[in-house]
Amino acid sequence: MKKWLMVLVPVLILGSLVAWKLTVNHREKMKQGEQRASRSGAAASVELASPQYRDIISSYEATGNVESIQNVKISPKVSGNITYLTVREGDHVRQGQVLVRIDQSDVLAAVRQQQASLAEAKFRLAQAQLTQTPTDIAVSTQIRQQEASVTSAEADLTQATQNRASQLQAVKATLDDAQSKIESANAVIANANASINSAQANLENATVKYNRVLGLYKQGYVAAQDVDDAKTTVSVQQAALDTARGQLQSATAAAKSMSAQKRNVEQQGNITASKADADLAAARAKVVQAKASLEYAQANAKQSPAYRQSLEALKAGVAAAQASLDSAQSKVDDTVLRSPLDGVVTGRTQDLGSLASPGQAVLTVQAMKKVWVSIAVPAEVSVKLSLNQPATVAFDALDGRTFTARIAQINPSADLQSRQYTVRVILDNADNL
Repeated sequence: MKKWLMVLVPVLILGSLVAWKLTVNHREKMKQGEQRASRSGAAASVELASPQYRDIISSYEATGNVESIQNVKISPKVSGNITYLTVREGDHVRQGQVLVRIDQSDVLAAVRQQQASLAEAKFRLAQAQLTQTPTDIAVSTQIRQQEASVTSAEADLTQATQNRASQLQAVKATLDDAQSKIESANAVIANANASINSAQANLENATVKYNRVLGLYKQGYVAAQDVDDAKTTVSVQQAALDTARGQLQSATAAAKSMSAQKRNVEQQGNITASKADADLAAARAKVVQAKASLEYAQANAKQSPAYRQSLEALKAGVAAAQASLDSAQSKVDDTVLRSPLDGVVTGRTQDLGSLASPGQAVLTVQAMKKVWVSIAVPAEVSVKLSLNQPATVAFDALDGRTFTARIAQINPSADLQSRQYTVRVILDNADNL
C-alpha cells in the first residue's frame, strides 16, 4: 500500500504541472491574437524626413611593404682588397662621401709598368735616330714579331670597340630612365596644379553657398544646422586645397630629386665615356704602332730606306704607351667609391680586408627622405584608383599611427601568379620615422 502511494504522488504532481503549463500557453496565444486583431484595424505609422546630400566613401585596406625610392648598390670597377670601410647599416651618408677604398697596389703597379713602357718607347725612338739599317736576321725576326703584334693589337681594338659600345649603351639606357622619371614627375606636378585649381574652385563655390545660407538664416528662412553644414563644407574644401598644395610641393621636390639623379648619371656617363675613349685610343694606337713597325720591318727586308717609317712607328709607340699610361692612371680613381646620394646604409656585404670584385656590391645605400609603400590590389579595385589619389598609411610598429600619402604609381601589368596589380603610394619620411 505504501509503494502505490509513493508512485501515485509524483504522477499527480507531474500531471498538475503539465496542465498548468498548457493553461498558461493557451492564455498567451489568446492575448497575442487580441493584440494582432487590435493592430489590424489601427492606422499606419509613417515618418517623413528631408532628403540630404551625403558622400558615399568606398575604401580598400591592404597590407603593404615600405621601400626606398632610390636603392643603390655600390660596387667597384677594379679588383682588390678593401683597405677602408667604416660605415655600417644605419649610418647616414652624404652624396660624394668616400665610403670604400680599394688597395691601390696593383693599380699603381700597372701605372709604374706603363711608365716604364713609355720610357722604353722613348728610348727606342732615340735609338732609332742613331740606327738606320738593321741586319737581315734582325729584320726577319722583327717581321715575325710585328705580325704577331698586329694580330694582337687588332684583337685588343675589337674588344675595346665592343666594350665602348656596350658601356655607352648602358649609360644611354640609364639616362633615358632618368629622363622618363623626370617627365613622370613633371606630369605629377601638372596633375597637382590641376588639383589645386579644382580645389580652389570648389572652395569658392562652397564659400558663396555658405554666405547665401547665412543670409537666409539671418532672415529666418533656414535652420542653424544648414549654416553649420555649409560652414563644414567650406572647411572641407579648404582642407582639400591645402592637401593639393602639399601634393604640388611633394611633386616639385620629387622632380628636383630626379633632375639631380640625372645630372649624377650624366657625370658618371661622361667619366665612363672618357675612360672608354681612352681605352679605344690606346688600342688604336697599338694597332698603328704594330702596323707601322711591321711596315718598317718589311721595308728593311727589301733593303729600302726605312729611317722615316721607323721614326713614325716609334713615335706611334710612344703615343700608345702614353695612352696606356693615361688609362692606367684613370683606374686609380676607380679605387675610391663614393656615395651617389644622401641616404642611409642599409646593406653591407663585405668587411675590411675582403677581396672586392667588379659587379659585386659592397654597400647598399637608400634614400630615406621619401619612401614607397607598395600594395597589391585586385583588378576591380585597380580600375577605381588614380594617380595623386589620397591614401592613409598605418603602422603597427608605431602603435597604429596613421600618415597621409598619395598614389604615385599604378602598374598597368598584373602579376602572372597572383593576378593582382602593384600600387605605390609615396610617403614623406623627413623625420626618419
